[in-house]
Amino acid sequence: MFEEFTLSCIWCPRILEVKDHLFCRCSFSGSVWYYIFKWVGGHKSCLSCKWSHLPYYFSTGSPNKKHQKRLTIIWHATARKIWKARNKIIFSSKSPVVEQIVEEIKITWWRWFLGRKKKGELAYILNGFRILSYV
Repeated sequence: MFEEFTLSCIWCPRILEVKDHLFCRCSFSGSVWYYIFKWVGGHKSCLSCKWSHLPYYFSTGSPNKKHQKRLTIIWHATARKIWKARNKIIFSSKSPVVEQIVEEIKITWWRWFLGRKKKGELAYILNGFRILSYV
């Protein structure tokens, strides 16, 4: 009755688009995660991980709960931007650039925190995460 179809990854046409591939093992998302891990002070490669492992990667090594919350927000912002980049290609035929996506993730993270943090914490965030490449 219904046709079954499969959707290939927009960046890796011969690979089935499943969440582990799209968000972790894909060459595009792997490059995004590489820069995100580098930004937050880690050097972990996400290309061999599973989607379910990402919360673990972002929660280990956190010095406190506040820092862990910041990393969790970064994780969510990254996944959201990868999904939006995918949709941009499908619906608008616009190809995103990894470095641009990473900067957008940083800006999104910053905006989410701006309204919620006190002035004293903003200095820590800027120094602790080097929020933007030009700051």
